[in-house]
Amino acid sequence: MDNPAFFHDSQFRLVFANSAYYREAGVTESEALGKPYWDVFPKGKGPLPSCGTKTHNDNDQTSIDEFTFGNKTFLSQGYKADKDAAGLDIFFHVLTDITLMVATEKKLENMASQLKVLFEISPDAIMLLDDKSFFECNPATLAMFGCKKRSDFIGKHPSQFSPRLQPGGIESAVLAGEKIRKALMDGHNLFEWEHCRLDGSVFPAEVLLLAFKQDGKSVLQATVRDITARKNNEALLAFQVKQNQIQSEQILQQSLHDALTKLANRLLLHDRLALTLAANRRSACHGALLFIDLDNFKPANDLFGHHAGDLVLIEVANRLNSSVRLVDTVARVGGDEFVVLITELKQDQAMAKTYALAIAEEIRLSLAKPYILQLKGDHQ
Repeated sequence: MDNPAFFHDSQFRLVFANSAYYREAGVTESEALGKPYWDVFPKGKGPLPSCGTKTHNDNDQTSIDEFTFGNKTFLSQGYKADKDAAGLDIFFHVLTDITLMVATEKKLENMASQLKVLFEISPDAIMLLDDKSFFECNPATLAMFGCKKRSDFIGKHPSQFSPRLQPGGIESAVLAGEKIRKALMDGHNLFEWEHCRLDGSVFPAEVLLLAFKQDGKSVLQATVRDITARKNNEALLAFQVKQNQIQSEQILQQSLHDALTKLANRLLLHDRLALTLAANRRSACHGALLFIDLDNFKPANDLFGHHAGDLVLIEVANRLNSSVRLVDTVARVGGDEFVVLITELKQDQAMAKTYALAIAEEIRLSLAKPYILQLKGDHQ
């Protein structure tokens, strides 16, 4: 037998022990026999806190005891075995080394104690729930959901602390059931959720559900983190990115367009001209480049002022844009100088020239029409 075992009489004197007993006690048979067994294998002062309760049943003469010897812990199980020659009771004991079990229990107790502390002081809301309602929560939960006492939260279903609809348009009660079922099936589920405080105010949260067994029943631990600040930061970052995009587009627009007329400037005209030449080579089509200079613009500008001159230039730009297609380009290259780039005309050069002249004449007639300008409330 590998476990230490021994017999003692009614006076607790050792009458027999196996080799495992002598080995653990560190004594020989001659040193042990006839002595009280606790003198040979000293019993501890009492049951260890992490072990089972010491019991002695006087009716059937059985006992369960726990003690330490050196750096080991033993469980002693004894019972009345027989009678000796004098008719006195003989008792049998077997010892089991439970050192590892006791150490494990202590570690588990320490872990449980640490987890309880973490549960109580966690800044995140931590709660336990089954498929019906919450049945446990930490102080952070009550603070997060605006509850003054536990009864305000315990016994409630998650949907009772949610708006009627989640952002996706699904009812909270329906979606909560889906999230719970997925967590029970997969063991975990991480998702974002909109919660309601007791006063009805809504806040976004990140929820982690972990499934485990408690007393044979499937339950969930929910860890809820308020992500209002994160959402605000994300919204602010998205706004800043959008503003940067707008500013970049505005800078690009300003760098490629005339500030007054919004027509293409020289830089954009050169780019469009290069693209048109490349396209014409591929299609074998001809294009045209029209140079336009306004007659008598400077005298009129000096007579009526720069504001009137600006209005004339803006009107000219509008008339030029109205005279060409979207694929064509109108550019302002000087004070009263404009260029019209016409692309994708005919492959036949003569026909392309005819079309270009027709467009040029249409532009000339358009620009020759009277200009009605609003100057200080008067039409001129």
